[in-house]
Amino acid sequence: AKGPFSPLAPAVAPKPKKLKFTKADPSLPNAALVDVFEELAEHEFALDKFKAVAYRKVAASLRNSSKITSGKEATKLPGIGKVSGEKIDEFLLTGKVDKLERLRMGITS
Repeated sequence: AKGPFSPLAPAVAPKPKKLKFTKADPSLPNAALVDVFEELAEHEFALDKFKAVAYRKVAASLRNSSKITSGKEATKLPGIGKVSGEKIDEFLLTGKVDKLERLRMGITS
């Protein structure tokens, strides 16, 4: 049997999606975190618009904030809740966010 799921079908990786967000000004104290949440919003937009809007609010709060050193500190800012605070802690600790890594690979669950 020959088809898209056949062992004979060529293994073709999906093309990476061209993202539309503009990276934050690197001179911002939270530029890397802003980029993480902007990219999360971009990926989530087609899946869950409410999450996308929430991630954009987080990015905006971080963009206008002094240097954030913990998720708990970030949750004191407007628009940043517990789950986003946990993502901030994860990024500050590991340099990445698992959910974003999965979305980059096309895993939406």
